[in-house]
Amino acid sequence: MRMENTFRPCLFPGPLPEKVGVMFEINQNWDWNEYWTNDRYPDNVNYLNNAQPAVVYEANIDMENIRERYLLKPIGHSHPTGATGELFTDLSTLTTALKIADSVVVAIRR
Repeated sequence: MRMENTFRPCLFPGPLPEKVGVMFEINQNWDWNEYWTNDRYPDNVNYLNNAQPAVVYEANIDMENIRERYLLKPIGHSHPTGATGELFTDLSTLTTALKIADSVVVAIRR
């Protein structure tokens, strides 16, 4: 299934920075695997239906050389219980979480 969304432009209070990072986070509840089991954090109610943590994708945009499309790549995952904003770069324990989206693309319209 292909989903398209249109976002309103972000307005900067001054000149645009030379480089802009775009990040995207996606998660699917009840997405267990052999590593992320429902008893991994038994005393944490926030984890009971989370399973694999959210995958974080990123693309960097060079404002001096803007392309029409940017493919975001997975760079890590969120905290398993949502306790912090920390980015964990080890993706080796994620399986189906990396398949939630076929691709994540930012399209630039001028």
